[in-house]
Amino acid sequence: MFGLDAFRATIDRALDLVIGAQHLIEADARLELVTPPSLGVLTFRQRALPGEEEGDVDRRNESIVAELAAAGDVLVTGTTIRGRYAIRLCVLNHTSGPEDVAYAVDRVANARAKVTTHPVAPRAPRDQPIGVDWLGGHDVRPGDLRSIAVFTALTDAQAERFLGTAREEQVATGGHVTDRWALARTFFIVLEGRLSVRIDDYEVNVLGPGSYLGEIAAIDWGRDFSYGRSATAVATEATRLLAFPASALRELMAESREVDRELRRVAQVRLSAGTGPPTGPATSERAAAESPP
Repeated sequence: MFGLDAFRATIDRALDLVIGAQHLIEADARLELVTPPSLGVLTFRQRALPGEEEGDVDRRNESIVAELAAAGDVLVTGTTIRGRYAIRLCVLNHTSGPEDVAYAVDRVANARAKVTTHPVAPRAPRDQPIGVDWLGGHDVRPGDLRSIAVFTALTDAQAERFLGTAREEQVATGGHVTDRWALARTFFIVLEGRLSVRIDDYEVNVLGPGSYLGEIAAIDWGRDFSYGRSATAVATEATRLLAFPASALRELMAESREVDRELRRVAQVRLSAGTGPPTGPATSERAAAESPP
């Protein structure tokens, strides 16, 4: 029952089960394999429906994971691969067999999750936010927020609720706003100043007023297997920022499909751009969506 041979046999069995899952996924036109088996883990998801946008595919697969967890008979988790949401299947339990794996794959394939927005219910008096003026206020108004393309569709109420979670931060020249691989989840909007976005020794972007960063880490907030910061951002001059907690951005994305769709698009582009060093020098004021935050 114990000893190296028993452990080897258990691991080999788990690897065989995941390879079997790969074959089932590849044989089902409703599913797509995102990453092949590796150490008992693979990722996959439901394919896009005709005419379905990528952001909606992500949200639908997120809903599938949540619905299966609520049902209690299958437990899969979520992660992000190259900016796209994927379902993570990990087979390690020694009691799991081929029929269990087939059942899990079939449950994902047959899931009928819907992509919906989730209006935020009014807070009860006891749940009203605590005053946090001492953390550092700001003078940004809903109209200012809507001047940034990703937030154009927000109503005054949505914008005010989101801005109510923010605090202003100031960073001196040479100060770091984010560090690559750090697990912080704050989302930032640049109000004044300039940031150099770097991966290792390469500058991949320069962000100025109206640009934002940190959406990749914020989108993954609360996820089982999530990204840390994908790049380091350094102030090249005195910089003023608006900082939002990840939970506030996630709440806004759940309420506004337009914000959700655009942030997921930008995250996917930035992650794709961050897979290797740039082929040329960074261009000042390059569009925010063209490089990692």
